[in-house]
Amino acid sequence: MVLASYTTGISSYGRTGVALMDENTPGNPESPIGFRFALERELAASGLAHTVVRSGFLYGGPATTSMTAQWFAAAGAGAPVFYGDTAKRWSWVHVDDLSKAYVRILDRGPEGEVFVIADDQRLTALEVQRVAVRAAGFTGGIRLEPAEAGGIMQVAAGQDELVSSAKAHRLLGWRPRHVSFTDAPEKHHRAWLSGR
Repeated sequence: MVLASYTTGISSYGRTGVALMDENTPGNPESPIGFRFALERELAASGLAHTVVRSGFLYGGPATTSMTAQWFAAAGAGAPVFYGDTAKRWSWVHVDDLSKAYVRILDRGPEGEVFVIADDQRLTALEVQRVAVRAAGFTGGIRLEPAEAGGIMQVAAGQDELVSSAKAHRLLGWRPRHVSFTDAPEKHHRAWLSGR
């Protein structure tokens, strides 16, 4: 049997008012990318064998489309900007840890399941950005702008997005090996540079 995997991200939830979200947390239909929950329902109704993966914010490796890549690039250009609420916190996941989750999903074939895949980081996004721009050699300040100035994805990620991967721990035996982006930011910057 072929198992399809639909991957989305935790920003799909939008503003839920839930401090620690999981697979059972309903998404806010007002989220700019809340339509992804409708796509999950369409996939479930299709009868196709599938698993849904809602990953945390990605880092590590080339991570060319990640938030950390945007921060590295902005630091290199000498113009880092932080969009939105400076107190917001996001859950993260290293690309290698996410790939190991996929392997476990494919090995077990848990058809019709939804998994949130993220580590336990609880830093503010601004703290992570500060570490990222310093790793890229930028020593100046970060300009603050409203989320709307950064476009739809900044608006979608404009709040706390903390999740629990307890289900993945329990059903897949998955545990992240990488604790935090902040443990090796220079290494992540070098990997991003090598992928450009």
